[in-house]
This record gives sequence, C-alpha cells and structure tokens, in this order.
Amino acid sequence: FQVYGEDAFRQHETSLLRSLEPAHGVLATGGGIVSRDENWVELGRLGKTIFMDVPVEVLCQRLERSRHRRPLLQSDDWKEKIEELLERRRPMYERAELHFHVENLSIEDVAEGLAKELQCNP
Repeated sequence: FQVYGEDAFRQHETSLLRSLEPAHGVLATGGGIVSRDENWVELGRLGKTIFMDVPVEVLCQRLERSRHRRPLLQSDDWKEKIEELLERRRPMYERAELHFHVENLSIEDVAEGLAKELQCNP
C-alpha cells in the first residue's frame, strides 16, 4: 500500500478474490474492498455477503486500541477520516445480502447472532 499505492493494492485484492474457490468459512475483508464492482461479483460467487454495521464511535475505540494503523488513517485527523470513509462507503456496504448491527456486542454474541441469522437466511 505504501510502496505502490491504493490502486495497486485494490487490483491485488481483486486478483486474490478471483483466485479463491467457494468454501465453508468466513472471509473477513478490509473496508475498501467494496469500492470495485468486480469485487462484488467475486464476493457473491464465494458466498453470502454480510455488512457488519459498527457505529463509528466503536470503530474509533477499536482503532485507538490497535497497534496497527490502517494506511488510509495515518494522519492526525484519522477520526474525521474514518467518518468520511464510512459515509462514502455506506451505500456500497449496504449492497451486502445481510445487514448485521454489531453495536457493542462481544465477539461471542456476534458469532451467535450471525449463526442464527444465517440459519434463517441460508
């Protein structure tokens, strides 16, 4: 990302998605993968798409605790940047087949809730 830039990174994401075969499991992606229409085709081919809707405040709290800063958030005003990115990407995220509100749920509660949702919407 730092050496070749965002466009090269996004091209690599698309190539990687195309190389995958459908399988049982979870493919957790970065937030920018939704910015290319061809990625939606590939994600749909691989399985069900789920938008894990997390409030921006919770995202900021998680990122503050993280030792690794996301490439697009490496600035002093990163909290404003995440709000801007989320606002711009939200319509893309909402293309997902399932919309799951995470709020402040524990990992266990998220997994249990998603399992129930997927049983109802196979």
